[in-house]
Parts: sequence; structure tokens; C-alpha cells
Amino acid sequence: VTLVATQDNAQVTVSTGGSTFHTFAIQADNGIVLDKKLSVTVGSLYLEGDYDNSSSADSANDVTFATGLTMLTATQLTLDASAGELKPAGLLTFAAGSGIMILSSSTATGTGLLVINSDTDSVGDGTLTLVSTKVITTSNGDVEITAWDVDMSGSLTAGTGVVDITGSSNGQTLGLGMTSKDMHVSDTELSRLTSTGGARFGAQTTSGDHMLGDITVNGITAASSNNISPLLTLVAKMPVATVFFTGAASTFNAIDVTAD
Repeated sequence: VTLVATQDNAQVTVSTGGSTFHTFAIQADNGIVLDKKLSVTVGSLYLEGDYDNSSSADSANDVTFATGLTMLTATQLTLDASAGELKPAGLLTFAAGSGIMILSSSTATGTGLLVINSDTDSVGDGTLTLVSTKVITTSNGDVEITAWDVDMSGSLTAGTGVVDITGSSNGQTLGLGMTSKDMHVSDTELSRLTSTGGARFGAQTTSGDHMLGDITVNGITAASSNNISPLLTLVAKMPVATVFFTGAASTFNAIDVTAD
């Protein structure tokens, strides 16, 4: 099902009860207002709030989310507001089975947890992609990211919120810096994460599906880690998991490391 509202100033509003579809897309000229949950059981979910890609022809262009919503899809979730922004009012969950593509900046209008899970089926094909020049700003809300991999060409600013990033599958490996693993966060990508509440890689739990395996740290520069304070935490709780500091030297404001 595709809803197309592309005449000038046309807007799509989803309200009065959540909706479930096989595959679903919304294309609107002047924004999308989401007051209720959307679920896609088989295919993808695509939300485009600014079909004509114009910042002057329309008054809104944003994709807005009421607090407490979940956007859930079996395969890929794509979020695009072009000249506008994604605007969560508070607690918001994005969940997809095989990847989340964020093509626009996001600015929270209220404080609440932002949950992003790009690999809900834990099969290793769910990458979180934030494209270049786009910024996610949470207004001091915490962020929880679960993914097989992350492509942070854009940036994430959590203010005083805590940023948690963990793998989607037990035993998944992490490379931080110059060494590529199942999930790879390069030195440059780390520099695009900003939080004065700290950041953590790896789940604290010893049950469930998200315990990291080996973590390899190689060549993290002071300039790239400086945006994370007061503490960066690495947690590798999968049985026999090890945290390796290898290759080039790494520098952090402060670091806490836990390994099995």
C-alpha cells in the first residue's frame, strides 16, 4: 500500500488507532503527522514527508512522531523529510528487520528515549545508516542503538543523554578504530558521536541476544573521542570474549572496560 499526497501543501496524518500493513509507503508534499503506531509484517516501510524537496513551497515538510510510538517493519525502514526534519515529541522506537536508512536530520521537540533497532531478527543484515551532513539531536534524551553495523556518515548529538550501542546478535564482534569487525565504528565515525552523559558499546546483560563478543580497539585519537564524556564504556560479556587494545595507540577522556 502506498499513500500519495503530492499535490501542493498536501499532508498525511495517521491517527485513531495503530495500523498494520503488508508493505507500506507514504509520500506527502507538506509533511507527515504520525499520532499512532505503524507496523509492516512482510515488506518495507518508507516515510517521505517532502516529496518535492522544497524548503520554500510548503510550510511543514517534517515527519512528526507523537510520544510513545513504534515504527516497526519486517525489512527496511527509510525515513526522509528532505527540506524538513524528523521530529519526535518524546519516546520513540524505530525497529526494522534488515536495516534503517535515515536520510534527514532529526530534532526532538521533547525529551525521551530514542530506540533504534536495525536488525530485529538478528540475522546479521541490519545496518543503521545516517547519511552525510544529517544530524540526530535528542534534546538530552538517551539513545539505544542495536545493529549489526552502523554507517555514521552523519552525526548524533545526545546532550546529557547516554548513548548505548550494541550488537544485534550474541557473539558479534566490534572493531573500534582501524580494525574492521562485524560492527565497525571508525575513528571518524566515533568523532560524530557527542554526549556529556557518556557512551557504552555492548550490553550490560548476560542474557538475551545482544552480548558482544571480542572487541578490538585500534587507533582512536583524542580528537575523535573527545566528544564523549565523562566516560566511554566497553562491555564484552559473551563467554570467553576479550577486549584487545592493539595496533596504534588510543586516547580517551576516560574508559571503563569489562570482558568475560
